[in-house]
Amino acid sequence: MPRSIAAFLLTLFLAAPAWAGSTIEQWQSDFREQVGSKWAPPTDLLISLPPLTAGKDRYRTVVRARIDRKGRLLSTKVEQPSGVAPLDKLAVETMQKAAPFKPLPPQLQVPDINVLFVFDAYPQNSGALSAPF
Repeated sequence: MPRSIAAFLLTLFLAAPAWAGSTIEQWQSDFREQVGSKWAPPTDLLISLPPLTAGKDRYRTVVRARIDRKGRLLSTKVEQPSGVAPLDKLAVETMQKAAPFKPLPPQLQVPDINVLFVFDAYPQNSGALSAPF
């Protein structure tokens, strides 16, 4: 059965100036892989999802995670609920299970960052991995 996952990093919100560089890009990639590899809604949950409303092809939960310099998860919060409480709860639990993360790159001279992560679930055992851009 194909895994019904689509989880990806939307953006990092920093209080620091704009940044770029392979170290930061690698951290983002590692973070995305670490969280995404843990996202696997159980089949019984996917089968029991209510029908999607017109114009929707998936259930989407957006979770905000606050991560400190050492890669520790400080907090999580559902920023955009999917409308299905068990999916939202599973998204938060997935973020918690994926922690701890790699330390922040040295270019990021901030005590912590907020990361938005999107968890998508496709009903009826269908699935696809999406890309944010």
